Formats: sequence, structure tokens, C-alpha cells
Amino acid sequence: VCEIKVFHHDEEVVGRALDAAFDELARIEALTTSWRDSSEVSRINAAAGEEAVKVSPEVLAIVKKALWIAGLTDGAFDITVGVYKGLWKFDEDNDGSLPSKKDVLARRK
Repeated sequence: VCEIKVFHHDEEVVGRALDAAFDELARIEALTTSWRDSSEVSRINAAAGEEAVKVSPEVLAIVKKALWIAGLTDGAFDITVGVYKGLWKFDEDNDGSLPSKKDVLARRK
């Protein structure tokens, strides 16, 4: 959920501000989505455990911030959940089922 508030007396200014905000959200999403193979995050995921991936300073800053938040939350926030894709059904494959503890522990490595 994203909430954007713009306060200005000129509706045209408000419209431009909202357009710019949504454009920026779309730009960041294109860099970080795991739903598109072309994103930097998808390239990181594809090479996980195999090789380093060069990313933009912006994506590096996002990853560093996410790791910082993971530390603050004692791991409750975790950007590495992609390893569970297909096991835990996060996307269009969501069927409400839960994986076995054995399968989760195997992927956790």
C-alpha cells in the first residue's frame, strides 16, 4: 500500500506532482522487481551463490538499507525470501498450502 498526499491550491501542480511520484515508483519497481527477468534484483537472484552481479549504486543502497532493517528487526524483515519461491507460494501459484518444515530447513541453507 502506498499513500501519496499532495497539498497545493493549483490542481495542475497537484497532477504533475502525482504523476512524478507514480513515475518514480514505477522506475524503482523496474529496478527491484523479481517479476521481470530484466530487473537488477532478478539478475542478482539468478546468480545467487554463483557469481557477483554488478548493480547500480541505487540498487546497492536499497539492498544495504534492507539488510540494515533486517538487523533492526532481528530478521523479521528479510529480502532473501526468494529462496523459498515455489516452496512457499508467494505469487500467482499461491494455493494456501504450507511447505513442510523439512523442505523449509533444506532451503534455508
